[in-house]
Amino acid sequence: MGRKKKEESWTIGNIGCLTLIILVGIIAFIQSYGQEILDFLIGLSFILIIIGILYVTNHFIGKENNKSLLKREDHEYQFKLRDFENRKNLLLQSPDYVFIQQFSQKYKSNASDEDIDKLQILLQNKQRSFSPDELREILIYEDAHQEAQNIRTKILASNPDNLDSFLRSYIEVCGSNYDKVNVLAELLHSSKIYLNPDIYTLHQELSRVSKQIELELFERQLLGEDNLLTMKDIDSLDGYEFERFLSDLYTKMGYQVEPTKLSGDQGADVVVIKFGEKTVIQAKRYGRKVSNKAVQEILAAVSLYKAHKGVVITNNYFTKSAVELADANRIQLIDRDGLLKLIENNWF
Repeated sequence: MGRKKKEESWTIGNIGCLTLIILVGIIAFIQSYGQEILDFLIGLSFILIIIGILYVTNHFIGKENNKSLLKREDHEYQFKLRDFENRKNLLLQSPDYVFIQQFSQKYKSNASDEDIDKLQILLQNKQRSFSPDELREILIYEDAHQEAQNIRTKILASNPDNLDSFLRSYIEVCGSNYDKVNVLAELLHSSKIYLNPDIYTLHQELSRVSKQIELELFERQLLGEDNLLTMKDIDSLDGYEFERFLSDLYTKMGYQVEPTKLSGDQGADVVVIKFGEKTVIQAKRYGRKVSNKAVQEILAAVSLYKAHKGVVITNNYFTKSAVELADANRIQLIDRDGLLKLIENNWF
């Protein structure tokens, strides 16, 4: 902007200097050729000066008008923003906010434009007026709130009572993802374990505990080397033995295993619970790739068992259609490589 102003001033100055030089030259020329031409050119000079004055005046008036327009637009934006925040806060405090919460739980970030439109109409019927973009912003807020609450619940489920136990619980829940450290900081402060912790210090502490956990894991692997399973061992199991193996594996991972009580187990071979979250697992010990039929079955099991999560585990791999269907429905797929990693990290 500053550079543009300098260029404009330079241009106007040059025009003035050039005009003056031309006038001086013309006046010298006219002194030799007559008063009539001199009078004509003086009149022309006055016209040019008037045009220059009008140009400069219009230029500055235009700038002031632009400033006024920008100021008015900013005022309108601030007004709309305050109006949206007021309507949003009223919704948060009303019973109608349950629709936002349920919508967020059901769709997460996968809601289509049609789903958003239906939510908009529903809220309009409740005298709550929001545009689709405003609803998406509210849903982003609610998704983040639910995720943070879920992390809090899982961390506190292990009843941590000191700094290291809080840090270990966070790592178990979030892994190496430190994006939610602010949730940990709030818990530490509210529990009076660590008052007013700063995020940078928590990152350092989490790195320290992570290295401790890695060393402990390495030690257990060395001491339990003779008990390590190979994928060749897994491939030799039959279907029922594979299910029992997965039950034992998830027990070692800190899950509580529940028996499948329903007749024919209805797509769930193993049911496990951790942090109050129920997961249904379908075991596929196959000699070929697993198709999307397995994903369809586990989707039905999630609904039937009222589970929070569905997982399909195989000693093989998944077809492209199975992966696409799982991604679309938030079903976790653990293939041969993923299963081997679980064994290496947990089977001692």
